[in-house]
Amino acid sequence: MLFQGKTAEECRRWQKEFKTKLTELLGDSTPPRNGKVTVEEVVKLNDHVRHQILLEAKGIPSVPVYLLIPRNLAKGKKAPRSPVRPWPWRVR
Repeated sequence: MLFQGKTAEECRRWQKEFKTKLTELLGDSTPPRNGKVTVEEVVKLNDHVRHQILLEAKGIPSVPVYLLIPRNLAKGKKAPRSPVRPWPWRVR
């Protein structure tokens, strides 16, 4: 679905059509109500702590994530948000 319009209105129309098609292709993305969170590994590095976490819920594939927490974060301060990246699956 390549955008070939020239006006803002054409762009808005294309975005709506694209969102509809993407939702159709991806399927339901509603988060599960109940799930299991497993912390698989915690690694303390110079400037942050990296948590390897596995999110699991019945009927959907597991989702591996990294949670990065800055080490020099002052109490009460919020850290900048970063994208969560999956890591390679490990054979168990």
